[in-house]
Amino acid sequence: MSGKRVERLKRRALRLLEDARADFEQGFYDLSCFHSEQALQLFVKGFTLRRYT
Repeated sequence: MSGKRVERLKRRALRLLEDARADFEQGFYDLSCFHSEQALQLFVKGFTLRRYT
């Protein structure tokens, strides 16, 4: 079960990272920072789940 959760978190994080890149290119720097932070949090959560479960 945790493997599926980790993959879902990874997909969501990558999507947020794509959004952050698009926001940056359009000059929405505040949203780019927000989406980058959210992506990083999901990556860390996924890493933690994979490592400790």
